[in-house]
Amino acid sequence: MVPEGNGGRRLMNERAAKFEALLRLSGRPYSVIETKAVKQIEWEGGRRKYVLKSLTGKELNFIKKVKRHVGGLELPARLRPFTASVAYNLNAANLEPGQYDGYCEIDVSGAYWKTAFDLGYISREIFTEGNDKTQVRKKVRLMALGSLAKKTERLEYSPPYDARNIRVDVDVCPLEIFWDNISYSFGLVMNECFSVFRDQILGYWVDAVFVRQDAAALVRKFFAGQGYDVKLIPLENLEVLEDEKDDRKLFIRRTIKGEVKDLPPFDRLTGRAGQNTFKAARERFLGYFEKYQ
Repeated sequence: MVPEGNGGRRLMNERAAKFEALLRLSGRPYSVIETKAVKQIEWEGGRRKYVLKSLTGKELNFIKKVKRHVGGLELPARLRPFTASVAYNLNAANLEPGQYDGYCEIDVSGAYWKTAFDLGYISREIFTEGNDKTQVRKKVRLMALGSLAKKTERLEYSPPYDARNIRVDVDVCPLEIFWDNISYSFGLVMNECFSVFRDQILGYWVDAVFVRQDAAALVRKFFAGQGYDVKLIPLENLEVLEDEKDDRKLFIRRTIKGEVKDLPPFDRLTGRAGQNTFKAARERFLGYFEKYQ
């Protein structure tokens, strides 16, 4: 078991990389089975598991309850056309680095949870239970919905461990269509907000909108009209900075109650966040592996 967060993920990757290096030195074929929370290495006669996230039994039962309920529903029609996409992590394109004064942050409360309820994917009982912050953490609520799109990736390696000797299989949960509809539906709401208030909004990140203070009341009214509650967060500072690792990217840094918080980088031309693809994830992992060759 390793701690949550990016630090925990790095630790998990480093530990797994060291063990993979030993298997390669011995010339053994092996497999890596990975989800967002678990990395498991298997070889003939053995198995080793690295677990990232730590949840209580009660929280695990809630996630299972949501998935069991959704699993009992008839599969819905896909709302997103296969040729269409929504930039869920959109930021205004062509932003220039610098400090932006006179902005605040508006967070949509329980955005995906409410969207799931509005679409009829969770019951009133589950919706109410998930909204009780004393019983269910926001993170657990999101994990419950995210489990509908759980993806398991399996890579099989054999000597000499080059690209020709790697087999990749990806298994996607059959309930993924529910999550796709939820994220697409809320993404449309965010896109509409950005379109209506284009001159007053710097951009948005998932369920947070960065809006000029003099337009905050109108943006809050917009979301209220869509049935969403929001929370206004004053910003002591808001900056757009260049990413030191990739000059094609920028990122937003904001200061809230003295705490500096950075959002993930986005492409300065398209405004889109970098795709967290399986290929990119494996490239990062191989960076850890190289240290132990």
